[in-house]
Amino acid sequence: SRDDAGEIRRLDVESAAARLGGEATPTTTAGAWRRAVLAERRGREVWRPLAAAALLLLLLESLLAAPALSGRRKEPVSTPLETP
Repeated sequence: SRDDAGEIRRLDVESAAARLGGEATPTTTAGAWRRAVLAERRGREVWRPLAAAALLLLLLESLLAAPALSGRRKEPVSTPLETP
């Protein structure tokens, strides 16, 4: 008997489904694969809303920290006069 451990063979759809268990969705193109994967994900991505919120917070912080825009004037720091 020949050892098939190193042999690479293509599985048919039925064999792949049996090995994966559950439902297997066969696809023939990359676009169909992407759509199948995206349809099976749980929930929606949260990175975009979080990145937008972080950007808005940074802009708000910059506006609040800018003295001219916040209505505050920066007073010059007074130093005591030196006496000889």
